[in-house]
Amino acid sequence: MIRPIKWSLAAMIGAGSLAACANILDIPSDRYVQGGGQDGGDSLATCTGTLEVRILIDLSGPTRTLGAPYLAGEEDYFRELNEKGGIKGCRINFQHVDYQYKQDLARAAYESWKADPSWPRVVALFGYGTPDTLGLADQVKADQKPLFGGQHASLASPEPVSLAVSIPEINANFQEIAFSAEFKSIGYPYNFFAFTDYSTGARIAMFHIKALAGKRVGFFLCSDAYCTGPGQAARVHAKRLGLEIGRVLTLEQSGQNQTAYNAAVLQYFQQEVNHKKLEDANYSIVDWVWGGNTTSTSAQMAIAIAYMKQQLATSNPPVPDVQLILNNNGFSEDLFASCGQSCVNNVHGIVPYLPYGDTSRGSVEMGKLTELNDKWRAIDDAEAGAPGPTHRNVRYVQGHVNAMLFKLGVEAVVAQRKPVTGENLKAALEAFNGVDTGGLTDKLSFTPKDHRPQSTESIYKIGSDGALVREPPDRTISLEDSWLGW
Repeated sequence: MIRPIKWSLAAMIGAGSLAACANILDIPSDRYVQGGGQDGGDSLATCTGTLEVRILIDLSGPTRTLGAPYLAGEEDYFRELNEKGGIKGCRINFQHVDYQYKQDLARAAYESWKADPSWPRVVALFGYGTPDTLGLADQVKADQKPLFGGQHASLASPEPVSLAVSIPEINANFQEIAFSAEFKSIGYPYNFFAFTDYSTGARIAMFHIKALAGKRVGFFLCSDAYCTGPGQAARVHAKRLGLEIGRVLTLEQSGQNQTAYNAAVLQYFQQEVNHKKLEDANYSIVDWVWGGNTTSTSAQMAIAIAYMKQQLATSNPPVPDVQLILNNNGFSEDLFASCGQSCVNNVHGIVPYLPYGDTSRGSVEMGKLTELNDKWRAIDDAEAGAPGPTHRNVRYVQGHVNAMLFKLGVEAVVAQRKPVTGENLKAALEAFNGVDTGGLTDKLSFTPKDHRPQSTESIYKIGSDGALVREPPDRTISLEDSWLGW
C-alpha cells in the first residue's frame, strides 16, 4: 500500500530502499559501467551501484485521486526492476514525498533532498503536476537533474521562449475580442515526459470536434496555468479550423460543490439561449465544451451539463445536445463512478496512452503492466492485512510509462558505457528517435531543441455500461515549430 511520507529524513525513505541502505554506505558515488563492444552502443554493458531517484506526488491535496495510482505505477515498476536485479545491474533507491499539490511544499521537499548526503547520487526526479514542475525548474536546471514531470507546453521547450500570441475570446456581452498573451519560459532542458503536452492535446481535441461537425466550443476550466494555457491554445486552434468559440467559464478544482457547478453551468446556457433569442438569431449556441480540469471536477461538469439539459429541456430556442470533451487528466475509467448516467455517450476524453487493460491495440507491454499491478497489489494487501485500492486506471498506465522512460534512458547511457549521471541521461534521452514503449504510447522522440515527445491522442467516450469506448481513428497533429512553448 502506498503511504504518504512525513518530512523527517528517516521517514522519507520509500518502499525501494530496503536494500539500498547498504549501497549508500558501500557503493562508490558514481554508477560505474562495465562491458566491451563497439563505441556508440553496447547491449552487454552493465551498471553497478545504486540509482537514486526522488518522487513528488499529491496524495492528500486536490488531485489526490489521480496521484495515488500514478505513484503506484511508478513505484511498482521500480520494485519489479529491483526484484529482477535493477536496470542493467543498478538497483533503484526511490523515495516519495506527498507535496499536496502545493508549490511551496514541493520546494521544501526539494531543499530537504538537497541537504541529504545522498543528493550527489540522485540521477533523476519525478514530478507530478504543473505547479511543482514549474516551481522547481530553475533549481533542476542548475542542478542538472532530469525531471520527469508535468506536461504543460512551456515545459517542452528546452530553450528560452518569448513570444506574443493573439488569443481570441468571447466576452460577457458575446462580443469576440482578442488580447495579446505573452508566453515566456526560462527553457526547461532537463524536463521530460512521454505524452502529448497539454496544449497539443487541446489542439487535437479541437480537430476531433471539427471532425464530428461541432459548431461552437465553450471552455470550462480552472484559473491555474495548468488549465488556462491549454485553453488559450485550444481557442486559437479552434478559430484556425473554422470552429466558432464560446465564452470561458471558470470552474475551480476545489472550493466549489455540485450545487455551485450546477448553478454556474445553468446560468451559462441560459445566457446562451437568451442571446440567440433576444440579440442574434444567427448565433449558434455552444454545442461542445472543452473541460480543462481533473477527474473529480470533470465529473461535476458532466453532472452540471446533464442538470442544465433537464432544466432547459423546453427552452426556446432549444439547447443542443451538448458534448463534453476532457483533457487527459480529466478523463479516466473512474469517471463513471462519480458521474453515472450523466456521462454516458456525451463525455469524451483525449488519451495519449492506452487505457488500463486495453490489449485490443496489440500492445505487448499492457499484459505485463496488468500482471505487475496484480502482483504488487496482492503483496501490499497482504502486508496491510486488508484490501487496498486496485489502481486499475489510466493514471497507473501514466506512472508506469513515466518510469519506463527513465529506464529506457538509463539503458541508453549504459549501452554507451558512460556513468549514469543527470547530464548523460539528458543527452541519451535527447537522442531518442521513434523509441517504442511497448505500444502504450505513440513512439517517442526528443531533440536538444524540442522535448515534445509525440503528438497522438486516442479519443474515448463513456459508454452505456461505464466502459471506455474508443472513437477511431486516433488523432495525430503535425507539431509546428511556432507552437513550441505554449
